[in-house]
Amino acid sequence: MTIFMLSNQLPLLQLGRSLPEVVNEHEKYCASQGSHYSQRFANQTHIVAFSDPNDMLSYSIPEGFKDKYLDSRMCTTVSNVILNVANVVDVFGFDIANPIEAHLGYDHDDRVVALIAHGLSNQNMAPVIKERCNWTELAH
Repeated sequence: MTIFMLSNQLPLLQLGRSLPEVVNEHEKYCASQGSHYSQRFANQTHIVAFSDPNDMLSYSIPEGFKDKYLDSRMCTTVSNVILNVANVVDVFGFDIANPIEAHLGYDHDDRVVALIAHGLSNQNMAPVIKERCNWTELAH
């Protein structure tokens, strides 16, 4: 299952919530040889979190977040997608973007729609992704 979070606020939404019952035990539940593999809730849950650096209410999911705040039985992987959905303009030497557009503009950004519809690393990748996106993959 893939969950797309536009203008991701997961770290903010987690504030004040109690920690899950099972945390930081991904290998026990999600690896096919894991001791609790049959007790997982999902084969895999992939969270794709979109955020615009000009959106003050949107956040990337930090490293270690899933191990501390997401139940290990969900077998979660996380991908952060950071892109400008609001146009950035130069105003007296400062780069400025409309904060409302930065927060709400994901659903009509052709790159976001293409990523959701076609994915990233497959033969069906949309041309707009190949032409207008650069990727940095962080492995941990």
